[in-house]
Amino acid sequence: VVAKLALSPRLANALDVTFLAKSDEGPGVVVAVGVLAFAFVCQDSCFLFYRTLEKRTPARFRAVTALALGGSAFLTLIFAAAGYLCFRENTEANLLNNFDPGDATALMMRLLYALTMIFTYPTAIFVCRQAGHALQRAAGYARGCPEDVQKISRTRHLAWSLGLWGSTVAVALATSDLGAVMALTGSVAGSLIGFVVPGFVAVCPKVQAARPEESRAATWLRRVAAAGLVVFGVLSAALSVWVVLAAP
Repeated sequence: VVAKLALSPRLANALDVTFLAKSDEGPGVVVAVGVLAFAFVCQDSCFLFYRTLEKRTPARFRAVTALALGGSAFLTLIFAAAGYLCFRENTEANLLNNFDPGDATALMMRLLYALTMIFTYPTAIFVCRQAGHALQRAAGYARGCPEDVQKISRTRHLAWSLGLWGSTVAVALATSDLGAVMALTGSVAGSLIGFVVPGFVAVCPKVQAARPEESRAATWLRRVAAAGLVVFGVLSAALSVWVVLAAP
C-alpha cells in the first residue's frame, strides 16, 4: 500500500494524466458491481474455514467473517481510489501494469503479489478436492464427520491437490483473456448470490417465524428492503449481461 501510494503520483506526473473521466466508463461500473459482489459473497470454502475454529460458535464465525471482509473491502478501496485518482483514464485493470517495468519498487510489489497468489491460490481448490475424495468413497465420508479429511491417505490427498492445481494452471496459461467470462460469471452469480437470494431469504416464512417479537413496522421495513435487494440484483445482472454481450 505504501509503495503504491508513493509511486502513483510520480508516474501520474510523468504521464501528464488528465482528470477527466472516460465517456464510456458508466457501463464498466455496472459490470464491476456484479464482479465485486461475487468476490465478496461467493466463498465456497466458508464451511471448511468454520471447521478450523477452535470454538465453533456462530458469534466467533461472525467476527472472523466481519474482520476478513472488512479488511478486504478497506484494502480494495485504498488501491482503487489511489489508482483511479492518479491515473484516471490511463488506469489498467491490473494497477501494477501502470508502473514502469524496470522500477525497483514496482518490481517488489509484483514479487509480493506473486507470492501472495502462489500461497493463497490452493485454497480455491479445497472444496473441489473434498468433493473428489467423497466421490472416491474415502473412509469416513459416509458419516460426514468434520475430521474425515484426516482419514485420507497422503498419496490420494497429494494426487487430488496437485492434479487440480496443475490442470487449472495449465488452462490459465493457455488462455490469454478471460475478461468476458469473469464479467459474466461475476455479474450473474454475484448479483444472484449477493442480492437476490438474501432478499428472498429475508421474507421467507421461517425467518418470520423466528422473530415472533418483531413489530409490524419492522416487518414491513424488512420486506421493503428485501424487495429492493431483489430488484437491484435482477437489474444489475441483466444490465451486466447486456453490457458484456454488447461490447465489441
